[in-house]
Amino acid sequence: MLIGPARGLRWVVGVGLHGCWLGTYEWRKQSRFARAVTSGATVYDIGANTGFYTLLAARRAGAGGNVHAFEPSPRNLGPLREHVRLNRFDQVTVHPVALSDHAGELAFEDTGSFTGRLTRHGSLKVRAVTLDQIAHDQDLPPPSVLKIDVEGAELSVLRGGQQTITGHRPVIFLATHGCEVQAACRRLLLDWGFQIEALDPHQTLEAADEWIAR
Repeated sequence: MLIGPARGLRWVVGVGLHGCWLGTYEWRKQSRFARAVTSGATVYDIGANTGFYTLLAARRAGAGGNVHAFEPSPRNLGPLREHVRLNRFDQVTVHPVALSDHAGELAFEDTGSFTGRLTRHGSLKVRAVTLDQIAHDQDLPPPSVLKIDVEGAELSVLRGGQQTITGHRPVIFLATHGCEVQAACRRLLLDWGFQIEALDPHQTLEAADEWIAR
């Protein structure tokens, strides 16, 4: 990657958007995210895609930190693992699952350009678990930072991680997709006692689709 907090990290050109290998991808978000992840932190990257934020988190957390990358898409898992390998980040664990509010096999749609989503009409089947379940079953260290970007399944991820999230109060970087999901996520986080701000300071909370919750 050429510039920014991820400068110098190795990336396969052609995987994901060009902004990834250039280092310009989601500039405001990556800058705020990099500041939030401190040395020794534990980061859960939920909807890791091909690993931009996974790599950035691993660099910032260092060898003493932990990064858990959750990604169900078969198309993305290969590049994600390759990026972790290329950068020799032993502190990263890739979990080939979707996170939801219940466990089971769910339909997944590959929408192209290395993106996909859970949907009733998807032709692929992926394994889903709840955040609380996998954190308990695999004895994961509690998160310092969560990044959630799951193309519309944000509310399900939050509901399935209630104990983990309310118990450990991580900083949450949340991308929302759709007005109804956005409103429901906002109500839930406020009910849990989080303060929410728009990632873009020039937007109102209601207009913004990306937030930081603390």
